[in-house]
Amino acid sequence: MRLLIKILISLLLVLGSIKSMAQNEMLLGQYMHHQPFVNVASMGSYGDISGAMFYRNQWVGIEGAPETQGINILMPIGRKNHIGTTLVFDRIGVNQLFDASIDYAFSLRMSRESILTFGISAMVQSVDSRYGDLENITQNDPIYNTELPSHIAPNFKLGAFYFTKDYYIGIAVPKFLDNYLDEDFNPRSKFQFSELHLFINAGYKYKWSHNWDLYASTMIKYIKGTTPYLDLTGQTVYKKKISLGLSFRSTKEIMTMLTYSISKELRIGYSYENGFNDFSRNQEGSHEIMLIFELGEKNNCNCSTPRF
Repeated sequence: MRLLIKILISLLLVLGSIKSMAQNEMLLGQYMHHQPFVNVASMGSYGDISGAMFYRNQWVGIEGAPETQGINILMPIGRKNHIGTTLVFDRIGVNQLFDASIDYAFSLRMSRESILTFGISAMVQSVDSRYGDLENITQNDPIYNTELPSHIAPNFKLGAFYFTKDYYIGIAVPKFLDNYLDEDFNPRSKFQFSELHLFINAGYKYKWSHNWDLYASTMIKYIKGTTPYLDLTGQTVYKKKISLGLSFRSTKEIMTMLTYSISKELRIGYSYENGFNDFSRNQEGSHEIMLIFELGEKNNCNCSTPRF
């Protein structure tokens, strides 16, 4: 059974590379702890230099399963502008994908305790596919024995984010262009409004007592032709120091997470996820670790940065 799964994954990865060039979206379990990874506009909710880095090892035990690393750093310029940069490296089977972006967000104060922000990112994406590393039945197959050159293509991200001290809601387009390789492995780019992917996320914070807070958040991903993805997460937070969370996903997966504040400026988070489907029986789950730093909590609406 494990051998069959490995063969199927390798086949899907190769076919997917021919059809698309780095168009699959990054999967991040602890997105709510540093939202600029999923919505560039959320940079406008930070009051000082901030950033995060993460490492994700997915489907442990499956050869060629995804491994993802990323880092984001941002800073405000004045009271209305934020700039930042994001780097993401993703390895899936024989494919190595790299995204680098320059990020910008602009804030509009809607009231004393609410802000609406808009964001845009200019991206460079590259993919390197090493088909020669695959084991195949047909010897001397020209497709699998060819080392393809790395391909580089531009892209853009857009987002909007509204937040107050107790709740937020955001919408983002993670990739504006569809970059792909045609059947002759030539890079192509196109824009189709109907093919845009949409991320919608929202969260609410409830103060249960002097020491305890409850956080609730959700993420919806919509891609044309597929079933919408839904993520529901709840967290309990003690003295803003340590939190425990549980997440349920429409892909029949459950994630548990633990976050600890090492200091006022530094936090670390760990999550483990697994599913309750046939595929989950043949792998050992997914692990993710995230390190977050924030040099200041307050922004120009005098409310904490949403991280729930």
